Order: sequence, then C-alpha cells, then structure tokens
Amino acid sequence: LPHPRCPPASGASSFGGHRGCGSDCRRHPRVDMAIRGPVAAAQGWRAFSVPSRLLSQPLARTITRLHGQPKNNGWWARAAGIVGGTLGLGAAGITTYSVLAEEAASGPSTSEVPAFRFGVIADIQYCDIDDTYNFNKTELRHYRGVLAVLQNAITTWNALPNVQFVANLGDIIDGQTEFKNLGSEEGLARVLKVFEKLRKAVPVIHMIGNHELYNFKRRDLDRLLRNDMNESAASYYAFRPVEGQLWKFVVLNSYEINMINNKEHDESKEAAIQYLERHNPNDLRKLGVNWLSGLEGVERRYVPYNGALGERQLAWLDAELTESDRLGERVVVLTHVPLAPLSATLSCLAWDYTRALEVMDAHSSVVTVFAGHDHSGGYWKRNGVHHLTFPSPLNAPSDRPLAHAIVDVHSDKLVVHGYGIVCDVAPKLFTEPGQSGQKYSAAVLDCPPRSDLGAVLPPPADSATAEA
Repeated sequence: LPHPRCPPASGASSFGGHRGCGSDCRRHPRVDMAIRGPVAAAQGWRAFSVPSRLLSQPLARTITRLHGQPKNNGWWARAAGIVGGTLGLGAAGITTYSVLAEEAASGPSTSEVPAFRFGVIADIQYCDIDDTYNFNKTELRHYRGVLAVLQNAITTWNALPNVQFVANLGDIIDGQTEFKNLGSEEGLARVLKVFEKLRKAVPVIHMIGNHELYNFKRRDLDRLLRNDMNESAASYYAFRPVEGQLWKFVVLNSYEINMINNKEHDESKEAAIQYLERHNPNDLRKLGVNWLSGLEGVERRYVPYNGALGERQLAWLDAELTESDRLGERVVVLTHVPLAPLSATLSCLAWDYTRALEVMDAHSSVVTVFAGHDHSGGYWKRNGVHHLTFPSPLNAPSDRPLAHAIVDVHSDKLVVHGYGIVCDVAPKLFTEPGQSGQKYSAAVLDCPPRSDLGAVLPPPADSATAEA
C-alpha cells in the first residue's frame, strides 16, 4: 500500500510506487535492509497470506484470463487476495493481508544466492483481550491481531528455500494472560498452534523475555518452549546452523538476573530487587507504579521489566567470541533486551549493557546484534556492529498485519528483508531504486572490517520513555 500521506505515482498500481515521498517515508510496502555489504538487494518483495498460493493464485489467473491485467490493479489484487484470504482463514477468525499472487510466489530476488536464510519475529505478546492502549497511552496494541501477523510471517518463511531456523526473540504471550487469569498455558498453546504451520524441518528458537517470566516458572519454560538448537542445559548457548559456513549465532539470556520470576521466590530474585533499589527510588514491588519517575538518561534502564546478563554469562560470551575470532567466524548475537543505546529507548536496555559492550568491543567476530523488547524497534551502528531491534506485532495495524523479517546470509553480509512496521526502524537509511516499473525501499548498511576494537562511544543523553 502507498504511504497514507503520499499520492500514488502516475500509472502506478495501488501496490506500486508513489511520488512526493522522499527518504522520510516510513510506510513503504517493501524494504530490504542490507547489513554488512555495499550492495543492496536487487529487488524487494512483500509478505502475503497463507491461502495466496492455494486459492488466490488460481483465482488471480482466472481474473487475468477473463479481463486481462489492468493498469491499475488495486481491485484485481483485492479480488484475488481478499477472497482467497477469506476462504482460507476466515473460519479461523484470523485477518490476513494478501497481495498479488505472482509477487507472493516470487520471493526476494538478489544478485547473489544466500548461503542460507533465517526468519525473525519479536514480542508477539498474544493475549485474548480487546485492543487497548499501553500504560503511557501512546500506542494501541492489537493483542488478538498478532496471530495474523505471525500467520503472515510463517507464510513468508514457508515460501522460501533454505530457511534454517526462525528466531522468536521473546515475549510470546502477554503478562496480562496471567494477571487476568486467562490461562497462560492455553494462551501459549494458541500461539504455538500457529507456529506448527511452519515447515516441520525448520526449528524455532524461542527466547525468554520478561513476559514469559510473568506467566511461567523458569524451569517449566524448557518444557513448554523447546529449543532444538540448544544442545546444552544452559539458558544461553551458541550454534552453527550450517556446517562449513563461518557463521555462529549466540543466544543470550537477558534475564539471567531478574526480579520478575513471577511464579517463583528465591534468593536471586530478592538480590535483584535490592540491586535495583540502589539505582531506582520508586516502589518496585508494586504494579501500576511509574517506575521511571525521577530517572534520567541511561539510568532509566533500572526498571523491573529489564534484567542483566551477569558476570558468569559474560565470561562465557567472552570465551565464545574468542573462539570465533580464532576461527574467523562472524557472530550474530540474539538477545531479548537490547544492548546498545540508540538501538532502543533507554528504558529498554539491559542493566549491565555497558559490560556486554565492553566484552563485544574486544572481539572482531561480532557483526550484528538482533533484539526485541522495545516495541517501536530501533537501529544503531556502533563500533562497526549493527544493533537492530525489531518492532512488536502488537503495533502492526489491523488492516496490514506485518511485522517480521527474513534474513539472507552471505559470506560477508546479512540482507534483512523487512515487512510492514519493520520498515519503520531506520527510515532515514531507505532509498528508492526503481525496478521493472515498480519502486521499493532499500537501506544499505555498509560494514567494513572492524579495526576499532576497544573504542567505546559515550551513551546518548536521551530521556525517551517506552514500555516492554
């Protein structure tokens, strides 16, 4: 769909390009964000609904056969997509977003074939309640609508070859499921039922966020959210998805130290509360309190919904990165809570993010950090490392439920194909190279070899607020 404030370009379809938009447009229909490389993806693409291949595609061919392909194909797309979507998912009560069937089948087109791919989604936070505003009344959250976002994401991932895994960056259901006695296991089962539609050979990495801890005991999460890529008993681990490729993924536990553990009370929780109380003067043991009152700048991270990695995990991370330095590997760090200012609002950072940055600054192997937690998302390139925070499906509009990505992995770069509100993360980096009569947005993030190890940038003095 065109940007709501931008008129369509002359002769452009309702799904095509638009004029008068410029680099500040935050709602392009497709986005390619290229990480670690000077070359953008050659052609963008869109997400599509599950029935588009089974129902919309033959319907689209029938309409084309009868009427031809009109110049303005808005009605054509709606007929093929909406009817197919209604037949395919209407009975399930899931709203879908459909596009032209031939585009849905095409997938991303780049000048290079990736070594492998993986999917990304963050902060699904499903809850069986009506749409409502967040604590600050700044964003309307679509709690039931996130299932449609996840469904569209799985459609994308299923349509592509060589998808090795999907990273769910945490917060799979919302804490209100527990607080309102809506049945945490039942709510989780509804989300996992949608995940079951993913191809059987594609494992899902379910990371632990604060909302998992609101709903479940930590020891139960290993049973409820099985991670096939984790061969250890630890809550943080590393894996190499494709043998022979010099890519390693490090999964961190952002809540190794936390004061949540809503279903458990132990000495570590009490120690975390005492630690926070030294940095935050507010009553941290009560819900509904403005925990940010009186906090400025990066001190705003000292709130109960964040957590810490802890020195034991940081020592393990240092050892993993040392090994990757020696092997010449590139490392992608996956974390629920962001680790760098400017990649997220300052109230959504790990308590010990400075220590995590110190560890990563000492190693050349780290190239990217993917995070969630901050529902608006964000991006910052710091010391040659790309810190990309993915937005929450809660914020995806109900008429365009898209908030996921597919990542193409090459030998020297990652190409992140963003969908829907993922496009909003770094709008100033977008350009509009037209192709085949269409326009799309691309953000090219060049990343030369890191040579500034140990250089530490000062954190910004930002006082923005957010909720997780």
